[in-house]
Amino acid sequence: MLRSTMSTRPAKSTSLCGLVVLLLTGSPASAQQPAVEIKQPSPPPDKTADPLAWASNQTMVARSLNDQRKFKEAERLFREIISVHTDKLGAEHPDTLTSRHGLAVVLHSQVKYDEAEAEARAVVKLRERILGPEDSQTLKTRHRLADILMGKGRFPEAEAECRAVLKSIERIYGPESSESLMVRNNLAAIFLTQSKNKEAEVEHRAVLKILERLLGLEHPDTLTSRINLASALGFQGKHAEAAAEYQTVLKHRERILGPEHPDTLMSRNNLAVLMHAQGKHAEAETEHRALIKLQARVLGPEHPETLRSFHNASRSMLAQGKQEEGREFSRRAMVGAQKKLGAEHPATKEYERIYKELTAKK
Repeated sequence: MLRSTMSTRPAKSTSLCGLVVLLLTGSPASAQQPAVEIKQPSPPPDKTADPLAWASNQTMVARSLNDQRKFKEAERLFREIISVHTDKLGAEHPDTLTSRHGLAVVLHSQVKYDEAEAEARAVVKLRERILGPEDSQTLKTRHRLADILMGKGRFPEAEAECRAVLKSIERIYGPESSESLMVRNNLAAIFLTQSKNKEAEVEHRAVLKILERLLGLEHPDTLTSRINLASALGFQGKHAEAAAEYQTVLKHRERILGPEHPDTLMSRNNLAVLMHAQGKHAEAETEHRALIKLQARVLGPEHPETLRSFHNASRSMLAQGKQEEGREFSRRAMVGAQKKLGAEHPATKEYERIYKELTAKK
């Protein structure tokens, strides 16, 4: 199994035109398994008697909380750890910067994009000066920054950052290292957000071929790469090929991760989008309605993927002549995006444009 020094976080995602693209993280397979609570060793070091030992112990706990999607608890704990490290070691100590990177990860996981970007940029600046621009920790945070920029809809910036990281990573680790493959996958995902669909397909096929050889067909990173290839095919209207890939990945994900894992839900979303594209509007609507219920419970009612499902359900309703319901679901997607993503995010603008067109037809 390949292990990456770049990140240990679960896969993140971005949505465009209804399809979801997963970002590869190079994490161990266990990171994408169903969450299992890891009980904190008892008793932990005493914070007052040995604050640095406490901080080291609690860093592992905070990462575990993030893996379990207990983001608010993880954020609170990382902030405490940063306070201890800053007080005892100084603001520029590597351990302090590692804790701040962890905070950026948790903020990103909560879709707190502005805070996550500010934290990541601050860590990059310090790591470049202290550790050097090509240190693995510096590149790790730069890659996270590219991920955050993608989530904010700033795709050209994300692409530039990803290309710069990839250039260094390939020179340091080699073109078939887990680090290089992870960044190549994410660069291809960024291509899709900018409608560079053929480029994305070529890149995803190349990455998938290597991952299948190195990791095997069922490794989480291989499955992530396959679903991204399917998205590239779907964006080009190759619906039958895309559906076959999605079905294969969904079957594996349901068995390995479980039916309610976020990555399983993403696979179901993409299949529903393809149903709509193939004119199976009633089936697509039924699937999107089921997904909304699951996503609201698993991810939250205002999570970007939940909002995307409202948007997708609206499209399928409108295609069947369900105007009132379609408008209402479109409105909910728009209002949620305005609140969660902000007025400048591409998804918000897309939902606003569509809702405005719908209301003008009333």
